[in-house]
Amino acid sequence: MLASTATVASISPILVSARAETADPNSDQVWTQCRSPADPGYVGAQNLTGCTALIESEQLSTLDRAKAFAYRAMARSDLNQLEQAIADFVQAHQLDSEILSSLHIVPSKAIVATRACDRFYPGEALQKRETGEVLVGYDVGKQGEITNVHVVKSSGWPLLDQAALTCASTQWRNTPAMIENTPLVWPNIKSTVGFDIHG
Repeated sequence: MLASTATVASISPILVSARAETADPNSDQVWTQCRSPADPGYVGAQNLTGCTALIESEQLSTLDRAKAFAYRAMARSDLNQLEQAIADFVQAHQLDSEILSSLHIVPSKAIVATRACDRFYPGEALQKRETGEVLVGYDVGKQGEITNVHVVKSSGWPLLDQAALTCASTQWRNTPAMIENTPLVWPNIKSTVGFDIHG
């Protein structure tokens, strides 16, 4: 759940007003591919399947993928699928922070003091002189808690991968993401944990 019913109701007007701040749909190729052929001028009639297919396409630029998320969010907003709309707006903002400036989104940020993972370096890995970097993926909850921690790219050493997961899931904290002073779940963040032997 991204937000309570009350929170969704308070954000709904923000989602509607954001349409005017998004790229001009009349001259936008992404809009052309998302919209419904039956009613091409109306946001609520956009083809959600078409937008989803675009989002999943590997040929889209980052900006166009952000637009596809934003257009899908607008359609969902008009169809009263507000929690899903918020999730799509968050994704669009992560891809291109300028595209949704009118939403006043404050992204989640790492609390640096919680990020040192040196004490999680496994003794066995140290003895074997195993070093490397682990790319960790995670979500941030509405209180800044770290959830859904997983390895995106392995270091090549199972002990280091597990140590990175343990550090992230037990020690890391973030500031919560905010939209108009309302906290949001902030998904799909990636961060690198490095394990290196000094000296």
